[in-house]
Amino acid sequence: MISQSGYSARVGLTLSVGGRQLALSHLGPNDLTIRDACEAIPPMDAEIVITVDDETETVPVFLPHGIPNAPQKVVYI
Repeated sequence: MISQSGYSARVGLTLSVGGRQLALSHLGPNDLTIRDACEAIPPMDAEIVITVDDETETVPVFLPHGIPNAPQKVVYI
C-alpha cells in the first residue's frame, strides 16, 4: 500500500546554456522543450539542472543543433 502524506515533490527543470538559465517544460531521453521564448542559440555545451525538493543533479549535455527558437523541441546528446 502506498502511504500518502498530502505533500508533492517540488520539481524544477532548467537548462543552463551560454550564461543563461532557461526553464524547461519537458525533458525526454534525447530532447527537451524550453518553456518560454528565447533568441536562437548556436550549438554548444550546456547543463540540464534537475531539482527535486532540496536535491539537485546537474547533467552535462551538448546541443548539436543549438536552440533554433523556443518553445520547440531541442535535441541533446
